[in-house]
Amino acid sequence: MTDQKEAENVFARLLADVEAALPSGRWQLVTAVPTLASIRSVSYEDEKTAAQIDIELLAQTTAEAQFSYVISLYGWTGF
Repeated sequence: MTDQKEAENVFARLLADVEAALPSGRWQLVTAVPTLASIRSVSYEDEKTAAQIDIELLAQTTAEAQFSYVISLYGWTGF
């Protein structure tokens, strides 16, 4: 994506979909450690298993010195 506003809207919709799918009693919002290029970062953790979901909106510089925006979503199993 090349438009930050569009990327933020897609991020918000993805976040809403993830929140709607998670069992509300087990998954808690936890402090996310943003990366250097991060615009927004959100993490959830399952209280029972310590599994984690990380969602991040990143800005990347293109070869033309413009920005492109990437949304990453990672899931980690608990230990």
